Amino acid sequence: MSVLDYKPKKPKLSAADLQFLREKTDFTDQDIREWFTEFIRECPSGKLSRKKATEIYRSLGMTRTIIDQMVDQIFTIFDKSGHGRMEFRDFLLATHMTSTGSPEEKLRWQFKLMDRDGSGEVEAKEMIETLVMIYENTDVETGMTRVECAEKAKELFQSLDTDNDHVLTEDEFVYGCLNDKCLVERILRTSDPISDEEEAEEDEDDDWI
Repeated sequence: MSVLDYKPKKPKLSAADLQFLREKTDFTDQDIREWFTEFIRECPSGKLSRKKATEIYRSLGMTRTIIDQMVDQIFTIFDKSGHGRMEFRDFLLATHMTSTGSPEEKLRWQFKLMDRDGSGEVEAKEMIETLVMIYENTDVETGMTRVECAEKAKELFQSLDTDNDHVLTEDEFVYGCLNDKCLVERILRTSDPISDEEEAEEDEDDDWI
């Protein structure tokens, strides 16, 4: 067979990946297979690029204000080789945790996004940066400045850091936040689909870019 006749094999969903996603997400086998079919249609190589990830999350209706940061954080966690590519299993796991998981799952996901070195602890600076982003994206109607958001975030960090060691463990963050219904609502809102009105506003903004 000549080189011109060679056709790369089409990626297949392995039994191991199917079982892993079944156990780690709320998706049914049919859901996972449908996601995989769509994934391969968009990414025939079986590898997802940053650019394509941004396009897919945008098509799912996620708010544009957090897509870029979320994609950066997801690739920081899953793209260990630094090649800028993600496989289907990691993509669907990230999608589940950010958009369809329970409040506790979403909080644990938020923690993992902040815990970039995988140490199991997050320092005040890392936590506050993420909390400021959350407050800025959900407090538009109140007109809070970035400085005011930062002060609010610092107060929250101090309230969660019950042992005053200036770092938070995953459980400290998760269970502390679960006791703050307002914060949980904010975190959930950052991954909610955009409304028709918000989408129309964003499209209008695009006209000026």
